[in-house]
Amino acid sequence: PGLVDGNVRYPFDVDAAMDELAKEASLVIVFLDPIGKALVGRCMKAVERLSTMHHSKMHYVLSKMDTVADAHDRQTVVSQVAQELQSRVKGTHALKILQIYLPEKAGEGVGLKSKQEKTRTQAPNQLLDVVDLLRRTVDSRAQEVVVRALEDCKSLRDLGEKLLVCNQTRNSHNRGVKALQVLLWLVLLGVSLAGGYWVLLHLIKTDPLLLCVSESGRTIHFTHSHSGEKVTERIEARRYMPCTFMRMYSGVPSVSILTILFITILHNILFKVKRLNQLTPENIRNLRSMLKHVETKMVPSAKSWRKILQTDSVTDHD
Repeated sequence: PGLVDGNVRYPFDVDAAMDELAKEASLVIVFLDPIGKALVGRCMKAVERLSTMHHSKMHYVLSKMDTVADAHDRQTVVSQVAQELQSRVKGTHALKILQIYLPEKAGEGVGLKSKQEKTRTQAPNQLLDVVDLLRRTVDSRAQEVVVRALEDCKSLRDLGEKLLVCNQTRNSHNRGVKALQVLLWLVLLGVSLAGGYWVLLHLIKTDPLLLCVSESGRTIHFTHSHSGEKVTERIEARRYMPCTFMRMYSGVPSVSILTILFITILHNILFKVKRLNQLTPENIRNLRSMLKHVETKMVPSAKSWRKILQTDSVTDHD
């Protein structure tokens, strides 16, 4: 309100403020003063800009029409305003300008004092049309909000169910990961023991498990049953594969393989085989509680409001 021409400087960006408000609003009503005849340049520039960006929201109203008591003068005012708007406003083929005034203040306008008694007539008042425009806009917006609320409830329900299914999938994955980690730790333990035994054979020069009996020239004594009699024979010990692996080429290939295995398995345990993040039991309880609230409270409430709005809309139309 109060847009004026000249050197008046506003303490804020008036155009940007109106643009932001118009973007959020469902309805833009331009109130024009019949005395000024809508010829203020700054006001018309704002109307022109808003009509370009929000044509479907725009409505035009001539206020204080009781100040123009003569019917001919009123027609002149409306024609001048319509002509000015047609040169600036987009899509003026269906341009409608409502004429309003406050009934309780009718007759207080300055225009009545300059007219002769015989030409003074009752000014038409379309105030109820403006009220009806506001009511229909509010009803339409309310129905949009209810429909959006139902869509949001469906989105929340779908998202919650998707999270629960995803959590179950991750739970199954983590159980497999846990079993694989246990297996890798056992394999790593075996590789570590094999490395330790290599140290005993090559550095400490001892064979506590007698894996290399043939290498040291020892023999194996065993007792078996033959023809009902127990016979003890002395058999030369055979070469044992683990010992061969440990002592082949002074143990260099074996220690290299064991070292590579140890590093590879440890790297997989620490960096490759990882568990996925899961919902905590408290998160799951809260999520299920939210889904139950949406299903039992929000959806019925939104459907109830939609039914009420539809009933009111039909009643008002009738």
